Amino acid sequence: MRNIFILLICFICYQAVSYGQMADEHYYFKNLSVKNGLSQNTVHAILQDKQGFLWFGTKDGLNRYDGLSFRKFKHDDRARQSIGNNFITALYEDAKGNIWVGTDVGLYIYDPQKDSFRHFAELSVEKTKIEHTITVISGDSQGCVWIAADSQGLFCYNPESGKLHNYTLKNFPFISTNVQTLVFDNSGTLWIGCYGDGLFYSKDRLQTLHPYLSPVDRQATYANDVVMRIVKGAYNCLYIGSLRGGAKELNLTSNKLHDLLSVDERGESVYCRELLVASDNELWIGAESGLYIYSLRMGKYVHLRSSITDPYSLSDNAIYSLCKDREGGIWIGSYFGGVNYYPHFYTYFEKYYPKGADTGLHGRRVREFCQDHQGILWIGTEDGGLNRFNPKTKTFSFFVPSSAFTNVHGLCLVDDKLWVGTFSKGVKVIDTHTGAVVKSYQKTDSPRSLLGDGVYSICQTTTGDIYLGTLFGLLRYNKQSDDFDRIPELSGRFVYDIKEDSGGNLWLATYANGAYCYDVNEKKWKNYLRDANNPNSLPYDKVLSIFEDSHRQIWLTTQGGGFCRFHSDTETFTNYSLADGLPNDVVYQIVEDADGALWLTTNNGLVCFQPTTGAMKVYTNSNGLLSDQFNYRSSFRAEDGTIYLGSIDGFIAFNPATFTENKYLPSVAITDFLLFGKEVHAGEPGSPLEKSITFSDQLVLTSKQNSFSFRVAALDFQTPKTSRIMYKLDGFDTNWLTIGESPVVTYSNLRYGDYTFRVKVSNSDGVWSEDEVALKVHILPPFYLTVWAYCVYALLIVSCSLYIGIYFKKRSNRKHHRQMEKFEQEKEREVYHAKIDFFTNVAHEIRTPLTLIKGPLENIILKKQVDAETHEDLNVMKQNTERLLNLTNQLLDFRKTESQGYRLNFAKCNITEILKETHLRFTSLAKQRGLDFTLQLPEQDFYAHVNRETLTKIISNLLNNAVKYSDSYVHVSLEVDDSEVLQTFHLRTVNDGVVIPDDMKEEIFKPFVRFNEKEDARLTTGTGIGLALSRSLAELH
Repeated sequence: MRNIFILLICFICYQAVSYGQMADEHYYFKNLSVKNGLSQNTVHAILQDKQGFLWFGTKDGLNRYDGLSFRKFKHDDRARQSIGNNFITALYEDAKGNIWVGTDVGLYIYDPQKDSFRHFAELSVEKTKIEHTITVISGDSQGCVWIAADSQGLFCYNPESGKLHNYTLKNFPFISTNVQTLVFDNSGTLWIGCYGDGLFYSKDRLQTLHPYLSPVDRQATYANDVVMRIVKGAYNCLYIGSLRGGAKELNLTSNKLHDLLSVDERGESVYCRELLVASDNELWIGAESGLYIYSLRMGKYVHLRSSITDPYSLSDNAIYSLCKDREGGIWIGSYFGGVNYYPHFYTYFEKYYPKGADTGLHGRRVREFCQDHQGILWIGTEDGGLNRFNPKTKTFSFFVPSSAFTNVHGLCLVDDKLWVGTFSKGVKVIDTHTGAVVKSYQKTDSPRSLLGDGVYSICQTTTGDIYLGTLFGLLRYNKQSDDFDRIPELSGRFVYDIKEDSGGNLWLATYANGAYCYDVNEKKWKNYLRDANNPNSLPYDKVLSIFEDSHRQIWLTTQGGGFCRFHSDTETFTNYSLADGLPNDVVYQIVEDADGALWLTTNNGLVCFQPTTGAMKVYTNSNGLLSDQFNYRSSFRAEDGTIYLGSIDGFIAFNPATFTENKYLPSVAITDFLLFGKEVHAGEPGSPLEKSITFSDQLVLTSKQNSFSFRVAALDFQTPKTSRIMYKLDGFDTNWLTIGESPVVTYSNLRYGDYTFRVKVSNSDGVWSEDEVALKVHILPPFYLTVWAYCVYALLIVSCSLYIGIYFKKRSNRKHHRQMEKFEQEKEREVYHAKIDFFTNVAHEIRTPLTLIKGPLENIILKKQVDAETHEDLNVMKQNTERLLNLTNQLLDFRKTESQGYRLNFAKCNITEILKETHLRFTSLAKQRGLDFTLQLPEQDFYAHVNRETLTKIISNLLNNAVKYSDSYVHVSLEVDDSEVLQTFHLRTVNDGVVIPDDMKEEIFKPFVRFNEKEDARLTTGTGIGLALSRSLAELH
C-alpha cells in the first residue's frame, strides 16, 4: 500500500513537472460568439470545406464563417429548401463537396452549388430510415459515408450505387449502447467507440466485431467506459479519448496502449471529450476542464483554462469540438463560450497586460522602460505605478512605494539609482538594489527647485550631466548643490524628450515649439520649426521623440506630421507621412532592430520601416498586437534583440528575427449577391441565381436588375483585415480598385451588355495569389431594345414606309380625282348654268306667246258658242297652255332662287288653311287615280311667318310628286313642335310608291334630275325641276 501511495505521489509530481516545463508558453485566443454573429454559443461540430469556409454546428443553427461575417442557416417553414432542424450534432464533407449535417432528429445534406438542403430520407436495404440523433459522420477510403445514429446503430451509404445499409449491431450481444465515435485506420479497419460499452474494431466491414483487449492482461481496457473520440495519427497510431481514461495512444504496429494524460497537474481526472492531432508532435485534448496541448515527443503538456480576468484565454472550459484549418490555426468549440481561435502566427507578439493577479502587471497604460544593471526591466505606467519585470522568468513584481506616484512619465538609470519623473509628484530617486526611495524633488519657492512637479523626460549625457524636461522648460541637475539649474534658452518650452547624439549634441523634442539642438562645438542652441513654404523643413512643430540609428542618422517623430530624417549637412528634413504608407500621422517612438529596420509605434498599428528603400509594412491587432494604439515614450530594445513596446492596454515583446514569411495564399470568394441592397439566394422566387453565387460563373440579369452588389471575402482567418482584395468590372472599371473596410462592392444603373467581375487577393505580406475569381455578368436590354423589339421596329418601319407611300399615292390620286371632280363640277356648273340660261331665255320667249294665246283662248271659251267637240278641244288647249305657262313660271322662279339677290317677304299666315286649299286642289286628281288621299291637321289652326305664294308652291310640288308616284294612298299631315324655343312645323307626305334608293335621295333634289322606274307597266314623266325649286324655296325660309 505504501509503495502504491509513493507511486501515486511520484506520478502526480511528474504530471506537475511536465505541466510546469511548458507553462511558460503563451497561447492567445480570439473568441467568436453570439456578439460577433454566431447563432448560438454551444458549438458541437466544426468543419472547413473545400472552398475554405468554416462551418460551425450549434444547438440553434448552422453557421458559415468567411473570416469577417457569419451566414446562418436555420429551419424556415416558408423555405422548402431550408434545413429541417436547428440542433446540429455532426458535420462531414464528402468527395463531391456536399456537407452532411447531423441533427438531433435525422440527417440533412447541403448542396453548396444549389445553396439548398435536402432531407436524407433514403430507405435502407433493411427497410429502415435515419431518424434519430446523429452522433458522428465519417467516411472511408471507398468514398462511402458512415453515420452513427442513436438506437439505430451504424448506416453506410454508397453515393455511387445509392444504396444504404443499416448495421443495427444487435447481433453483437456485447454492445448495448449507442455508437459515439468511429474511424478507419490505415489498413481499413473500422474502430468504434461506444457510450459505455468500450472500444471495438472490425476488419470485415461489420461482418464481425471484436472488443479491444489489452495485450498485457487480455482484458477489455475500455469496458464500462465512454469512448468519446478516436482520431488517426502519425506512425500508425490511434489516439483515443474517453471520459474515465483520459487520452491514450494505441500503436497499431505493436498493439500497445500508452497512457498520455488521464490526471492533470491538479490531480483531477481528464474528462476527455475531443481530440485533434495538430501535428506529428502535438495532440490537442478537449476536456470538461479546459484544453490540454500535449507534446508527444517530450511527454509534456500545457493546460489552458478560461479566466475571467484574461481576455485572451479560453472563453469556456467545456470543450466540445476541435478543428485545424488550412493555415494551421486551431478552432475550439465550447459549450457556453462559442468558438475560440488560435491562429498560426507568422509574427509572434508576446502580450503582457493586467490579469487581476498581484503577481501580474499593475496598470494598463505603459509609458516607460528602463533596464537596471541586474537585467530587471523597470516599467512605468500612467495608471499603476512602477513594475519590475524579469525577462528570463517573465514574472512581475510591483514596486509598492509607487502606489504614491502611479502616473510615471520618465525613467533614467544613473549608476544604481533610478530617477523617476512623475506627472504631478515631482522626481523620485530609487535605489535599485534596496528598492528604497532615497530622494524626492518637488517644486518649492526656491528658484533652483523644479519648475513644476510634472517631469516628462530624464536623460543623462556622456559627461554625466542629468537633464530634466518639464512642462515649463529644461533643467540640469547640479550634483554639488543637489538642486537644478534652469536653461534660459528653453524657458517656457514644454520639453517632451531629451536625446544626446553620438556627436555629443543635445536634442530636445518640444510639444509646440519644434525641435532644439545644442551644438557642443558652437555652444549655441538651434531651433527647427515647420515652414509651410519649405517642404524640406520640419513637418510639424509638435515633436514627440528623438532617435539616432546605428548609422548616426537623427530621426524625429511628431504628433500629426508623421516622422522625418534630419540631414545634418544641409539642416533639412526628409518627411514621411500617410502619403508614403504610414497608417497614421501620429508617430510615438522609433526602435531599430538588429537588421537596421526601424519599428515605429503609431495610433493605428506598428510599422516596420526600411530606411534604405522606404518600404513600410504595417502590423495591427489582427497580426497579434495587444492594441493598435501605442503610447508616448514607450519603447526599449534589449541586448538579445527583443523589442518592448508599450500601449494603452499593456505592452508587447517580440524579436523580429523570429518572424517568418507568410507564404499561405488565401482564396477569395464572392459570398453574397444583393439586389437593391437585399440578399438574394438561389431558388428564391424571382432570383436570377441558378446556383450559389460562390459557384456561379455567369449571371444573367434583367434590365431592371442593373443595380446590384457583391459581398466578397478573403478566406484568411488569421489576419482577414490585412489581406488586400482588389476588384474590377471589365466593361465598366478602367483600373483595379481596392476594397475598403466594407466588403460590399456596389454597381448602380449599369447599361445593358456584357461585363466580367474579377476579384483577386493578397496575403498579409502582400503576396498576390495567381488565382482570381471571375464572374460574367450579362444584363439584358430592356424589352424595347431586344432583338424581337428590333424586328418589330423594322417591321413597323417597313409598314410605315409602305403606308406612307400608299398614303401619299392615294393622296395624290385623291387630289387628282378632286381636281378632276372640280373640273367636272366646273364643267357641269357651266353646263348647268348654260341649261338654266337657255331654259330661262326660252321660258321668256315662250311665256309671252303663251300669255297672248291664253287670253284669246279664254275669251273664245267664255264668249263664243261652239259645239261640244270644239269646246272640248279648246279646254284641252287651255289646260296645256296653263301647264306650259306654269312650267315657264317655275323655271323663272327657280332662276330667281339661284340668284343671291332673291329675297322673300314673310307674313303671318294660316298654315292650316293653306294646306287645306292645296289639298282640295289635288283631291280630283287623287280620285281619278283611285287613291286614298287624306289630310291630318292639328285641332287648332297653326300660324307661322311664311311667304304664302312660295309655301303654296312647295306644298303643291310635294303633293304632286306624292300623287304621281303612289299606288294606293297618300297621307298628308301637319306636325307642329309645341316647344317655345324651336317654333317649327313639319309637313309630312307618306305614300306607298316605289322606294327611292339611298344613293338617289340626295340626287332627286338637284335640277333636271328625275327618277324613272317602271311599275305596273307605267312610266313616270316630269321635268325634274319641281323638287329642286321646292328645296330652294324652303331654304329661303
